[in-house]
Amino acid sequence: MTHWPESTVVRVDPDIADLIPRYLDNRRQDIGDLRAAVTARDLATIRSIAHQLRGSGGGYGLDAISDFGNKLGEAARAADLASVSVWIDELERYVTQVEVVPWDSPS
Repeated sequence: MTHWPESTVVRVDPDIADLIPRYLDNRRQDIGDLRAAVTARDLATIRSIAHQLRGSGGGYGLDAISDFGNKLGEAARAADLASVSVWIDELERYVTQVEVVPWDSPS
């Protein structure tokens, strides 16, 4: 299981840095949708959101989000809702703690 540090700094292309806050807001919405899907035992929705996460994270320089999508998808395919819930918690922790800075910014 991955446990993220209190602050995770990710450097991204300065051309997309201003898109990241909205992207992360959308991931927060996904977290709510995932929790609702767990409650409803809706594995198809979990797999769909996981697929979207897996495909989108890397495009924004947030490879960890793609990794979470992969883990969520694996757990959903195994119908392991307990693991899905753990990965949702980890995703939420990451989205809350990640700090995104453009490549050309000082650390």
